[in-house]
Amino acid sequence: MDWIEEVLSKVKSHIRNSSLCRGLLYTMSLGLIVAIVVNYMLQSVCKGWIDVILERYELVGALESKEASDIFEVAVINTINSYGLVILIVITEFFGVLYYLKHWIMPGITAAKEAVEYLELGDYSHEQNYLEENEVGKVCGKIENLRRQLIEMKYREWDAQKELSSINAAFAHDMRTPLTVMKGYTEFLLNYVPQGKVSQELLLDKLGTIYQHEERLLEFSKTMTEIRTIEMREIKCKWVSLSELVNELQITVEEMERQSGLDIFMDIQEEVADRADQTIISMDKSLVFETFENLLSNGIRYAQGSIEIKLMLEKEWLTIFVKDDGDGFSAKALKDAKKLYYSEDKGMGHHFGMGLYISEKLCEKHGGNLTIVNGIDQGAIVAARFRVNSKIN
Repeated sequence: MDWIEEVLSKVKSHIRNSSLCRGLLYTMSLGLIVAIVVNYMLQSVCKGWIDVILERYELVGALESKEASDIFEVAVINTINSYGLVILIVITEFFGVLYYLKHWIMPGITAAKEAVEYLELGDYSHEQNYLEENEVGKVCGKIENLRRQLIEMKYREWDAQKELSSINAAFAHDMRTPLTVMKGYTEFLLNYVPQGKVSQELLLDKLGTIYQHEERLLEFSKTMTEIRTIEMREIKCKWVSLSELVNELQITVEEMERQSGLDIFMDIQEEVADRADQTIISMDKSLVFETFENLLSNGIRYAQGSIEIKLMLEKEWLTIFVKDDGDGFSAKALKDAKKLYYSEDKGMGHHFGMGLYISEKLCEKHGGNLTIVNGIDQGAIVAARFRVNSKIN
């Protein structure tokens, strides 16, 4: 009888994965079939039962006679024959619908209710296991997707809090030096200027140093504002011609080349160049250009004589490579160069190690990432990737 179990298993699976209306229709149809089969069997039993009763009363073959119709047992059996199918249909449909609700709808509703209650309590550890293909299963699937999204949001919040703590720590650390210097020089001047022990030349020198550190603190405060602006920035994608993008990048390259005095070469992927006039890209152009200018400015700071740029477009990825011919990243820089306020310059300049940090955040805003490596021969290579939509116009 294994084949019967196999057929029943397939029927159950088909009903379970059907829509609610279709599954209920299948269940009621099965109930109707069962009622008809049982009614057929019942009529056969009743016919045999009537024959036995008529034989007892010596009325064999006289079922339609008045004597036979006056027999109570025969009247009951005739009633069953007349209304048995209707009664059986009502019974099978009732229990069929009850079974359908209990085994194929209520488990999903219960699972969805429990999942929502856990989410309301902030407990995201309970995975949704009721994932049938009917409407209730789809609702449970949506709840499971929501649970995973909430988990991802929590991880992002934790990462953001961790990053904010790192930013505040770096900011406090870098502020400590100028504040210490300013405090020391101010105390020195307050102690010795009234006594006339400080020459005008020394006084101007100390005031100049204090002024430099004040400027540095102001620049630090501006960086904090800029970081906050990046966090709140919304991506605004528009369709842009690929040829227009290439031309504007080339204009930027020529201007930076003129200002820096370096040789800057821009190379376009051959396939990209061939279809540039027909291809349009959905992207936030201002964000891409801001990232590109950051990377190019960073490359100019470390290049010895030349910079190479390459533009690639592959499926949903727009990638811009910037390579300089400098000394490349140190082992520490390869690990920490994308962190905020990281810089190997220890002087009093206005470079705060924000270029790669900001570039990476902008790439992530656009669904991409930033990668840094050293070239095979020399120099540093920075690759900015942006997730875009492209199509042939």
